[in-house]
Amino acid sequence: IDGEVKAVVREGDGPVADVARLWGVEEGRLRRCLTVKEMTTRGETMRISLNLEQATDARDGLARDVYGRLFDWIVGSVNESIESRAEAAKDAAQQPDRSFSGRVLDIGVLDIFGFECFKRNSFEQLCINYANERLQQHFTNHTFDMEEQLYKDEGVLYDNVEYISNQDVIDLISAKTSLFNILDDEVVTPRGSDLGFLNKCKNSFKDHPKYSTDFKKPTTFCVHHYAGKVSYEIDTFLEKNKDRMFDDLSELMKTSTNKLLSDELFSGSVDSISNERTSTGKYKTQSRKFSDQLTGLVNMLHTTQPHYIRCIKPNPNKSPLEFHGKMVEEQLLYSGVFEATDIRKKGYPFRLSHMRFYRKFWLLAKSEVQSPSAVSDWRSACAGLVAALAKQPGFGEVSECQVGATLVLWRVQQEHPLREARKRVEGTAVLIM
Repeated sequence: IDGEVKAVVREGDGPVADVARLWGVEEGRLRRCLTVKEMTTRGETMRISLNLEQATDARDGLARDVYGRLFDWIVGSVNESIESRAEAAKDAAQQPDRSFSGRVLDIGVLDIFGFECFKRNSFEQLCINYANERLQQHFTNHTFDMEEQLYKDEGVLYDNVEYISNQDVIDLISAKTSLFNILDDEVVTPRGSDLGFLNKCKNSFKDHPKYSTDFKKPTTFCVHHYAGKVSYEIDTFLEKNKDRMFDDLSELMKTSTNKLLSDELFSGSVDSISNERTSTGKYKTQSRKFSDQLTGLVNMLHTTQPHYIRCIKPNPNKSPLEFHGKMVEEQLLYSGVFEATDIRKKGYPFRLSHMRFYRKFWLLAKSEVQSPSAVSDWRSACAGLVAALAKQPGFGEVSECQVGATLVLWRVQQEHPLREARKRVEGTAVLIM
């Protein structure tokens, strides 16, 4: 048109008319906003016609933005409803005729992302796997801290346990010089591109142990996550990270006759979330928003007493009595169970209460210890049982069992002779009966 390549929306286009009607906006203005970008500089407004690719990006950005705002609004509405009930419960709890404590405790359920490694991985997978890295770090630290605290509470001897930290991967993705920061810089760079982002990453991280590239796949880079190496395809990285619609589209939505759009999604708290800015006044990118929200989540988790449930699918068909070993192994690897198990193994993986330990093993030295029915001090009885067992041939390792304040703890070296001897005693008892 007039020697320029311009995008247009055909007159009477059905989908545009339907969207305008459902959203309660003027059809002609919606059509214009999808094909023309308005920019105001020094009080002067310029209109720039969009080509097909730019108009397609504007259309997709508008759809994603409305969806994202609707999601934020639903979450905010649910939280507001729950908080209102919690406040009401707190007020009721503080009434003098109530017999229970005035404290209202929260129980939160966090359904975290699963680690993702597909044939083709993009910006979304990098964000998801970054979240897994942060939450895995919290899980590992929490597991380690719990183990260390248990040994202190029990008053047993223990060696400092070292475990593999994934801080280097987290720094690679989100530190001052990181994948996210380079991506944000490329977004605001004139004529920035996905390839420009990749080249800057190659220069910055060529010696980083957790970053690599494959010359056979020139548009990819690899991150060596705690769960394994993942190759990311850079195509559309910049577009997905910027993912902010034009201001004139936002202004159009504020004129909607649909009150949900004009009064809720494009105003108030939801609008402020979508238009968050950095300390320098720039709009936050998707990676920056995601990283900030994740940091807030992790900070909140540090104030809680978490419990973890790992859901493992035995097969992809959701069928009974079918077990795929490789699939289960990958899930255990990706969920960090092996790391947690390794931490436990380096300490005292076996533990029982005093009474259960004594009842389980007293028959191995019954000629030298009391019957369980005659025991009044289980801790002293366990200490005596360990000492008696250690004197027997082949039981020297048992002397390393730790009798703590409430538990008896031991390692694999002690478990083997105890287990085998108990099997022999049980077999003899069955034969005698």
